[in-house]
Amino acid sequence: MGVQNLYDRMERMQRYGPEFIDVTWGAGGTSADLTMDIVTTAQSVYGLETMMHLTCTNMPAEQIDKALEATCGCQNILALRGDPPKGQLNWESCENGFSHAIDL
Repeated sequence: MGVQNLYDRMERMQRYGPEFIDVTWGAGGTSADLTMDIVTTAQSVYGLETMMHLTCTNMPAEQIDKALEATCGCQNILALRGDPPKGQLNWESCENGFSHAIDL
């Protein structure tokens, strides 16, 4: 219900002609795959310009590349280091990952 509810809202928002919509990266512990699906649907189904958050948290370079390829050419990226993974107090880069948003 959650994602469909979001898509229903996108359809209604589309009528007002927003410049873009902002899509967070794996918010609340959800997967990055869901973020990519939302960005792709917003662009291809609803014709909405998107700004996708992209974080370093638990993201090896190969997965970052995959995310960028999978999002229908999303050109607007908000690069963030991100918060520590759920259950961790300190932030650490993952193997083959990035330590700073500027590296993305």
